[in-house]
Amino acid sequence: MKSFQTLLLSVAVFSYAGTAAAQAASNTTASAASSSSGSATAAAVVTVDGKPVGAAEAWSARPLGKYDLTIVTSQGMLAGHMTVSDSLGKMVAQLAVDGEGRVWLDPTINGPEFTLVMLREKAPITLHLFHRGDRVSGTWTIGNDSGTLQGARVGDAPPMTAPAIVTGPAEAWNAKPVGAYRVVINIPGREMPAALTVKEVNGKLAANLWPDGDNDGHDLSVAVNGTQLLLTGETPHGPVSFVIEHRGPKITGTWEMGDQKGTLTGDFAK
Repeated sequence: MKSFQTLLLSVAVFSYAGTAAAQAASNTTASAASSSSGSATAAAVVTVDGKPVGAAEAWSARPLGKYDLTIVTSQGMLAGHMTVSDSLGKMVAQLAVDGEGRVWLDPTINGPEFTLVMLREKAPITLHLFHRGDRVSGTWTIGNDSGTLQGARVGDAPPMTAPAIVTGPAEAWNAKPVGAYRVVINIPGREMPAALTVKEVNGKLAANLWPDGDNDGHDLSVAVNGTQLLLTGETPHGPVSFVIEHRGPKITGTWEMGDQKGTLTGDFAK
């Protein structure tokens, strides 16, 4: 089997923006199809350490919360952390695996089965979860690979941040806006927090955008044009660009990648 990391991270972080609309349109159909395949019947008993602890219970309509998971693969056990949150009235889920990165998943509830899907051209991801009390167990598939998982709900999900309301004219950037910034990149139905660092290297400005939970950051070129901080770079899905303004310590801006675009908010890091 390929490494879990290769399977999990075979799509760039910025591809979430490029595929979000397609995922939203098709996940309901995909989830319903997977539920009707008999997975609920096959895994209607919740297990702990491979031993059944009772029949699966129906999920609530919005099982928001934080879940710690143990993911069983042919190469060993991996620790996963899943957060199911509300974003602009839509239920969204994020799965982070220690040392492997993170992905966003679209959730669907069907009685005792909680299905989470990330559709993509290569190695689509599907989780089927069942619960009894706070205990959960189920299965995962990534492309043609599959395995089991188990865990528990461990707390409430943190509230998603609302976009900051910033008014007034944008201020001019320093010619060398070296520093650290915290940003939240808004993509359809989701928020992607990230650390943005601007440095001067050999007299030239350079930036690194590091989404929370990723193994590394993404290098970007930097230019300053009056009130606009311009960041550009390349991804496997084409060029990406950011136009960022500030009013005091508050940051607002936009991003584009191909025909996809969105907004961002943030602050100067303290």
